[in-house]
Amino acid sequence: MGIGVLCLGATAVLWVAVGAVVSSSAKKGLNLAFIQGMTGVLLILPAIPAFFLGDISISKAALIALPAAGVLNYAVFFLMQKAMAAGPSGLTWAMVQSSFVMPFLMGTIFFREPCSLFRGIGIAVLIASMFLMGLSGKKEDSGRGEKRVWLLFTFGSYLTAGLCQCCCTLPSYFVTEQSGGVANMLCRVGVNFTGAVLAFLFQGLCNHKDFSGKGCRQGTAIFAASTLAATCCLFVGLDRMTAAGAGAVGYPVVMGLNITAFLIYTSFRLKERLSLASLLSVLLCLSGIVLLTIKF
Repeated sequence: MGIGVLCLGATAVLWVAVGAVVSSSAKKGLNLAFIQGMTGVLLILPAIPAFFLGDISISKAALIALPAAGVLNYAVFFLMQKAMAAGPSGLTWAMVQSSFVMPFLMGTIFFREPCSLFRGIGIAVLIASMFLMGLSGKKEDSGRGEKRVWLLFTFGSYLTAGLCQCCCTLPSYFVTEQSGGVANMLCRVGVNFTGAVLAFLFQGLCNHKDFSGKGCRQGTAIFAASTLAATCCLFVGLDRMTAAGAGAVGYPVVMGLNITAFLIYTSFRLKERLSLASLLSVLLCLSGIVLLTIKF
């Protein structure tokens, strides 16, 4: 379980780079659809030789759930970019990432994973930290964009993100000893981003402007590199956590760490002011993560 937590921690840090690209594209008006689509293509390419040269063992659950997760993840960033354009980047990221409660409920209800007193308190503390973040952002961000538009896109991204996390977690419950290895991991990543490419092509056919990649070269490179590393770390972390009977808390751990890291990034890099309530919410978030790692 220790290795699983470390992998999820690495995922959280790498996702800060992903969030930075989303935030930058929203503020600069860059084509995030193109960045996501090209990232999907780049991440599918290594999976092709891995499929033919490696000893591949991918469950039926992964073949169904991972492409669905790719489509949903594409939709998450589309909605999140709209939300960040109308409101604060840090608060938007925090509220969307708090959708971790959905895979937690999936693990405890459908896969009978133990929900100990400490884990129950940990989830409650994490949810409380999200509410505190929301309260801390009301006064500071009331003048930025249409509030109703921001709430609409943020809530839509929240629901989509929760479903995406459930689809990403689901294959970890069906992992076998033969499902490990670099080749198998690259294939899982490739299958995952097949959905993102299909979503990009569909959107591009509906709106040809989405095929324009002007000014997106650097953002695509950062997005693709950080996404590849983060997705591999995520899958390894979720596999390890599920094997330890803690798959339900995998996403809450990675999301809590990522929310904290991204708020720190927006505070120092984007100069978005952190209030006392925001700082308290970060402390609550970290406390909730510690409680989640206690099995009994």
